[in-house]
Amino acid sequence: MEKTFLFSVDLEDVRERFEGGMRYAPRVPLMVARYLAFLDKHGFKATFFTVGQTAEANPDVIRSIVGAGHEIALHSMYHTPVADLGKERFRDDVAKNIEVLTKLGAPAIKGFRAPCLSMTKDTAWAYEAMGQCGLTYSSSVLPANSPLYGWPDHGGGIKEHGGVTELPVTILRMPNVPCAAGIYFRTLPRVLIKRGFDAAAHNGQAVVGYFHPYDIDEGQERFMHPDLNGNPFFSPFFNFLMYYNRGSVFPKLEVLIAQGWRIMRYDEFLGQRITHAHD
Repeated sequence: MEKTFLFSVDLEDVRERFEGGMRYAPRVPLMVARYLAFLDKHGFKATFFTVGQTAEANPDVIRSIVGAGHEIALHSMYHTPVADLGKERFRDDVAKNIEVLTKLGAPAIKGFRAPCLSMTKDTAWAYEAMGQCGLTYSSSVLPANSPLYGWPDHGGGIKEHGGVTELPVTILRMPNVPCAAGIYFRTLPRVLIKRGFDAAAHNGQAVVGYFHPYDIDEGQERFMHPDLNGNPFFSPFFNFLMYYNRGSVFPKLEVLIAQGWRIMRYDEFLGQRITHAHD
């Protein structure tokens, strides 16, 4: 059975999201170069869901991703959750994000990932706006309960929403967390990661996951990351997890590749899926 891992990078610069953040050293170009080297080493192509603001600040990074044959998709202009934008602003945000990335050389942009996986039942209106902007797929749903956002009723399977295909992130059942994504991938022991991947393979499903530039950055300066819950007791713990075990990402990925998992661009995966459906 083919083992497909829809590995992706959420290309964002966390420094842009809090006051005074830009006083810290830039790390995005270096971390993207590391991801590109890893993918090139194994001969894989992947998808980079890209924040428009980050792209404008790092045009050479976008050109290097496109030049290496990887897919560029959307991650909003300023990493704003869907509900915070509302219908009209969301459509404008998507259009601007497309405009910025296209000017930097990204071809045929088809995909979107909501910041913080903020697509929920209450923001399902966003699929219509995506379609109006020419997008064909999204990977924006966490099909489980979450402290931030979640859409447990959506289910983990690929679904169509008004002509837009949704690829939810893959969930490890018990403890119901993503098994191939960022902080969860860094924190979970390999045996649980393997269980989540094996379950997907058994069900004939691709594994959908994501990483950020900071997930592999062992040299990043320490600061309080944005998007934590603001609780004075829990926030320091969550911030500790933001830095925890960053050196484990590539070794864990190497193990999965040795087990037969193959990384693929989202658009290519969906293209194959359509082809197979017509065979």
